[in-house]
Amino acid sequence: MSKTVNRVTILGNILRAPTLNKTTSGATVCNAAIATNNRITNKPQFTDIVLWNRAAEAFHKQVVEGTRVYIEGYINTYSNKDDNQKTEVVVSDFAVLDGGGVKPEEVILND
Repeated sequence: MSKTVNRVTILGNILRAPTLNKTTSGATVCNAAIATNNRITNKPQFTDIVLWNRAAEAFHKQVVEGTRVYIEGYINTYSNKDDNQKTEVVVSDFAVLDGGGVKPEEVILND
């Protein structure tokens, strides 16, 4: 049996201020987007990211638009209520590299 790996590492800048919400089940979710450069076309590339629970709260507290961050996670694709597919990176670990909101410090949270 062959193994597969779904692992993403991104170094980039936060595109817009992260949003923090609660789900109907009470989980905390933080949504944001990260901007990187495409090496081939030299054009910006934008990736939606999502964090859950303690990581979501820490990310929202530390990160503002323009903050440079390092993230690790995995790709998640799903269909929304309109049957449109959406792909995002579910962040498991992150580090704020500069310009953070409250405390620019490394955060590693695995929920």
